[in-house]
Amino acid sequence: MNITELKIKGCYLIESVPFQDKRGHFIKTYHEENFNHAGLTLSTAAEFHTVSKKDIIRGMYFQVYPASHDKLVYSPMGEVLNVLLDLREASKNYGHFMSFILNPSSGKSLHVEKSIDHGYLCLKDNSVMKYKTTSFYSPAHDT
Repeated sequence: MNITELKIKGCYLIESVPFQDKRGHFIKTYHEENFNHAGLTLSTAAEFHTVSKKDIIRGMYFQVYPASHDKLVYSPMGEVLNVLLDLREASKNYGHFMSFILNPSSGKSLHVEKSIDHGYLCLKDNSVMKYKTTSFYSPAHDT
């Protein structure tokens, strides 16, 4: 597992090596020791799973304090264009965005820090996104 901090500070690209054999496909999406070594702590409060049709856009969204949370996102099926937008006014990267293709064969996932706007475009039918969050969903703090 290779963990690299992105241009948008606090966000990380996690690259794992997918393994495939006659039985199917296997990938490690989280490993506490590897995350801790990179300075990341992921205390999961909730996990979400979405299935979407091609050309569906989900997001852009995040939660504000005190319900803000870090996320770990990946696509175990289909393919998505995942976009991160830095909305932290004090950040030197304020207004900057980055995008990544996530799919099962890429072995890529993203750690998205609090206050980073996050969304995705589904590039294939039945695209699945899974994300773990460090706090619970709060409609009153959804932005």
